[in-house]
Amino acid sequence: MASIKQTPSGAFQIRIKNKLLPKTLWATFDTFEQACVAAQLEAWQPYEPNGEKAWFLLAVFDGGQGPCAYFVQKVIYAPVAENSQNRRSQAI
Repeated sequence: MASIKQTPSGAFQIRIKNKLLPKTLWATFDTFEQACVAAQLEAWQPYEPNGEKAWFLLAVFDGGQGPCAYFVQKVIYAPVAENSQNRRSQAI
């Protein structure tokens, strides 16, 4: 559960620990209401895309209509067409 505490300056600080975050997230807000809304992020669980390969969580951010998550896959080999390689060497 997210914890909210008031700092000596009067701001409100939240602490969120989530299995998707590499470390504990700390954030500071001006009002208690803002901190409460942000604390709801702890319960949010993004769904990784379907597929056989493993997906990695790249970023979590505010998408304007709520939290968004970007997932990526590791690419080992990206083939280059022979014709496009010849064009590059001719242009250089």
